[in-house]
Amino acid sequence: MIALEKKFKEKIESLEKGFREAIKAKDDEIKAMDDEMRALKEEQAKAGDKLEKSEAGMGVLAELHAAGVKKRKDREREEKARRCDQAVIAVAIKDIAITADITGVLTSCKTRGRLILDINSHEEFESDTFEITINYQLNLLPGIRVYTNTSRGGFNGLIGDIVLHGVHYQWKSGASVSVGNEEFVIFSKD
Repeated sequence: MIALEKKFKEKIESLEKGFREAIKAKDDEIKAMDDEMRALKEEQAKAGDKLEKSEAGMGVLAELHAAGVKKRKDREREEKARRCDQAVIAVAIKDIAITADITGVLTSCKTRGRLILDINSHEEFESDTFEITINYQLNLLPGIRVYTNTSRGGFNGLIGDIVLHGVHYQWKSGASVSVGNEEFVIFSKD
């Protein structure tokens, strides 16, 4: 019985030792898992910080891009406005009637014209035409106005007027330009 008791004690001690070792191994495993989880959470937090910084940087870049686009559009709008302020209307002389009506009433002529933003650009003189109405007046004597429906340069004192989108363009005899084989009268803003 003593031998059996000794054998059972050794077996119990062996089982208790194995149990303690198993618990310690599990504790070590849990601790290692906890350490890994902590490290993963730290990595995740760092990645989140990097992501937030990247998103903030992208936001700044987007704002800078938008500001650059706005600035470019503003410059383009200002350039277009400057060019429009210098715009003239060119009418081919061949498209203008040569008859005169010296009856004292205002006459006009429907014809085709081109809006020219750069008078030195020959390509603009080849642009599409649009319908315009030219109102004429002929000043033969100071203080007396006689209207005519012609604008060819043969009459001294001839004045032609076009209103386009509420802007007055005026031509006075002598204001013409040759482009290629064609001659144009130029109506400029008052």
